[in-house]
Amino acid sequence: VNTWAEDAGDLLIYMTGHGGDETFALNDGMILNVGELKTWLDALQTVIPGNVILIYDACSSGSFIPQLAPSSGSGTKRIVITSTEPGASAYFDVFEQLSDR
Repeated sequence: VNTWAEDAGDLLIYMTGHGGDETFALNDGMILNVGELKTWLDALQTVIPGNVILIYDACSSGSFIPQLAPSSGSGTKRIVITSTEPGASAYFDVFEQLSDR
């Protein structure tokens, strides 16, 4: 994130997939923990002038909210939107489009 977003004004990150308590599965073998993400975002927000908005849609995504507050006194604004409370499941449903009959 710090490399490819360092010239951004504002940054929107959308994460969806498999989550757990303070974790997000990037792929089958890589797990991102909330502490690592916070470190990345804190460092990034010392470089970019704008805000960071994180939308996280997965099970237990709400466990990220308290951990991702910007460091106190940083003067940065970070918005975190999650689909569930800590420990709650996220449900993805496929809607079938009905054809005209």
